[in-house]
Amino acid sequence: MSTRFTKILTYCVLTMAIIAIVVCSAMCLTNAVGVKISLETKYLSKTTATENGQEIVLKINGEETNELYVRQDSVVTLTFEAPGYALQGWYNVSEAELADDMEPVGESFSYEFTATKDTNFTAVFDAIKYVVTYEGVEGLGTRTYTYGDEIEKVENPVVLEDGSLGVFLGWKNTSDEYVSSIDDLDSDNVVLNANIKPLSDYQFKFIADAGTYGKEDGVIYYDSMAGANLESSVIPTRDFYELDKIILNGQSYFLTDKDAINLVLAQNYVNADSTKEISVTVQTEWKLVFENITINYSSKFGDNGTFEITNDGKVDIESIVLSDEFASIDPDIQGIEITYNDETYLKTKEYYEGLTIADLLAIESFGITGEETTLIFDIEFLYNPGV
Repeated sequence: MSTRFTKILTYCVLTMAIIAIVVCSAMCLTNAVGVKISLETKYLSKTTATENGQEIVLKINGEETNELYVRQDSVVTLTFEAPGYALQGWYNVSEAELADDMEPVGESFSYEFTATKDTNFTAVFDAIKYVVTYEGVEGLGTRTYTYGDEIEKVENPVVLEDGSLGVFLGWKNTSDEYVSSIDDLDSDNVVLNANIKPLSDYQFKFIADAGTYGKEDGVIYYDSMAGANLESSVIPTRDFYELDKIILNGQSYFLTDKDAINLVLAQNYVNADSTKEISVTVQTEWKLVFENITINYSSKFGDNGTFEITNDGKVDIESIVLSDEFASIDPDIQGIEITYNDETYLKTKEYYEGLTIADLLAIESFGITGEETTLIFDIEFLYNPGV
């Protein structure tokens, strides 16, 4: 073998060794750094993926990210998570490269592939359309929603076919379960039935709050068809007064205002959790009633007399003539001294405003009982000193 041939052979061997080292180094570098997987999304219905309140979550190998380096030739799992959305497919291109005639490489929410090179994927998705058919309430029919939408609300009361009032308690699916929002649906095509009960299915107990009249609680039984059952009720009592109105939801109603009371009950006091008997705490308003109330009056001039009170409840002091010398009450009068059962109480209000029975009865120390039919108050006018 010649020297020249030996040199050529040595050169070739060295060259091949160098090439092998370079190739091996490149391969090792590639495996060490890995290949890049990039994810994008395309939402078919709206401009952003969060317009209806749901965030789209993309994962690569379980990690929530849109970009990840993985080892070459490793198995990679892409995941799409978003309640209320339907994945149309995974496309092996960037979002900008998508074309209408392309076919997806995968259509399930989780897609696996082997990563041989840098790769772009686009998850194409759309909002699920929920078709809801409403039954039991006129005018609603069938409507279409997306995830996060609210189902139709029905205002109470509902007027039933016979003209009476009903209470809408909620929507139920075919499994007799209440549904309050689109998120509760177990299918994208459902029928919801209105659960409506007649207000007459419920009996009401109006608990009259003792704090409004100082006696024991009373109970008034009420139903929407017959109104208040006063014969069976325990009517609250108050000396010299009778129950005039009840206060429901901040408004006053006579017990005979059946239509108005029914409306308030249906709107505010009945729901899906209500039992057949419903207790409602009410406040009360009272009107003064009395009979045979007499006022004895006197003055420093020795005038005495008796004044009968009429049913308007007003004691008009100016109508009492004190003596022949006075056609009206002396302006020097500064107050009124009231005596009942030998107890004296001073009233220093302006005389010309008039004194009412309510003023007299407001003096709780009188200890008046409801058994009395005739009350006698001794009233003496008080004058300025020196008069």
